[in-house]
Amino acid sequence: GTLATIGAALNYTGTFSAGAGTQLAVTGGNLSLKGATTLTGTTVTGATGRNLGLYGATSVSGLSAGGSVVISNYGAVTQSGGATTIGDSIAGNRAALYNSATGVWNLVDDSGFAVGANVASNINNVGVLEKTGGGGTSTVANAVANSGGIVAASGVLEFQAAVTGVGTDTISGAATLRFDSTVAAGQSVAFTGSGGSLFIGSLHNFAATISGFDTVGAGTDDAIQLLGSWTQTGFSENQAGTLATLTLSNGSAHETLKLAGNYSANSFHFNQAGGVTTIS
Repeated sequence: GTLATIGAALNYTGTFSAGAGTQLAVTGGNLSLKGATTLTGTTVTGATGRNLGLYGATSVSGLSAGGSVVISNYGAVTQSGGATTIGDSIAGNRAALYNSATGVWNLVDDSGFAVGANVASNINNVGVLEKTGGGGTSTVANAVANSGGIVAASGVLEFQAAVTGVGTDTISGAATLRFDSTVAAGQSVAFTGSGGSLFIGSLHNFAATISGFDTVGAGTDDAIQLLGSWTQTGFSENQAGTLATLTLSNGSAHETLKLAGNYSANSFHFNQAGGVTTIS
């Protein structure tokens, strides 16, 4: 329940812990935590240009970023027990989470990310953002600029807003990666392991290339799920046999999926149930 105001730039190398109800107000300079850190039910606030830097092994649960502060991770963050909220209840405030090239942000249960009143409060991922634990769904409500790696390795990792930038999105094993909104052409979705699933909620806004997709009989039987009733109406493979284009139709709507690899028109099997089309 403490209000701690940081009035000057501070580097702290010791063990740091902030419990439930604590507010860290980063007002006069950035706070850099370089030792083992635990943030439980903690709110970090600050004006534009103010930053909380996480450099050591960090455990978070119910962390919130308010005002226009940026939380920057340069180390290894383990999240469980409660969502991380980026942005507060004031519409004009735009907070952000920056996961650097050396940063790993690991969801080890079904917690995720929530967004405040200003939906521009976003996540910039240059490192690795992954879900490795929990058999349920971790939702990411913020828009994500991904130039690093997103990894779904357990349960369902769901992105409710746009994913932009040039990055890699990996489905490891029998996990599910779900996109409800825009996925930019710079993203590549890769299946690794066995029995993974990719859910596409808006095929019209999905421009990524898919790799490693194994169809029925190929050994791992992955699945691509599309919201709506889609049928295959066209197919082409480039001359090198390295990129297939699958044309799909839903009434008057016509869209395409691009799959890296050597396929044929009859490689794909379609099943429709509950308003969802499954390609396997």
